[in-house]
Amino acid sequence: MSLDNAKTPFPILLAEEIDGTYRAWCPNCGLYHFHSAEDGHRAAHCSGGLFGESGYWLLNKEKVAMDGLPEVRTWEDHVKNWKDKAKKK
Repeated sequence: MSLDNAKTPFPILLAEEIDGTYRAWCPNCGLYHFHSAEDGHRAAHCSGGLFGESGYWLLNKEKVAMDGLPEVRTWEDHVKNWKDKAKKK
C-alpha cells in the first residue's frame, strides 16, 4: 500500500471465533479465511480483487454486535497499533 493511501480505511470482515481461531467469510474468493483470534489488520489469503494490496481489518462479530463498530481503521492506525504493542514487550 502506498503512503498516499495511508488514511484510506481498510475493508472490514466480521469473524466468528471458533476454538481460539477467527473464521471470516471472504466475499472476494468465496471461501472462509482463518486467522489468529485477535482483532486487527490481516493480509488477504487470496490474491487480487477487493483485498489483494491492502488486506482487511478483521473484527469479532460478537463484539461488534455488542459494542458497535470501532472508529474506522487506516494504515496509520495499524502502524500505531503495532508500535504500541512493541513498546509493551
